Amino acid sequence: ISQTWERFTTDNSDIPFNSINNLLFDANDNLWINAYSSVYMYNDEKQEWINFNKSNAQIGEKINSLYRDNYDNIWAAGEAIYKFDGQKKNWELFDSTINADYVAVDDNGIIYILSNSSIYYKEEDQWVKIFNGWKEDGPVYPSKLLIDKNNTLWFGFSANSFDFYSYKNNILVNYSDFKYNLHPFNTIDLCADSNNNVRV
Repeated sequence: ISQTWERFTTDNSDIPFNSINNLLFDANDNLWINAYSSVYMYNDEKQEWINFNKSNAQIGEKINSLYRDNYDNIWAAGEAIYKFDGQKKNWELFDSTINADYVAVDDNGIIYILSNSSIYYKEEDQWVKIFNGWKEDGPVYPSKLLIDKNNTLWFGFSANSFDFYSYKNNILVNYSDFKYNLHPFNTIDLCADSNNNVRV
């Protein structure tokens, strides 16, 4: 295992941009990144980049984030919601009715999105709001969505709020209460380890 970092730029590699929004791997060790207007997949076996954009795929001009679910589906959030079809090797439009900053999908197929400072889940053909980010003194900004191994949704805030929430079975819990021993902070990122401990 390499003990040093190797820097990849547009000058020394085929990486398409020096600034990217997301980075993730699928089950086949393909690297996925997005850079606003395109989604790229790096096939390590063939050592080539595949560029998916509006001109060659059913995907929009603005992509905010990527998400990999536990069934190895790749999702994209932007001016619509998109899902990568691994069999057809291309993207399909999943929902064009809402803009989204983030998307997350649990093992039961429930889809959550962050849109316009609020959080929703998809119920049949409707988006149901579970958190309203618009407050009397201005909006708060959820930073990211995480779904753990128990299918619990977690989210915190990058600005204007120190709250930290979980959501499951229609129950929203705010862990900023001091009884949870969680000190005030803004959430930049969050993840769950192999033991399902949530790290913030």
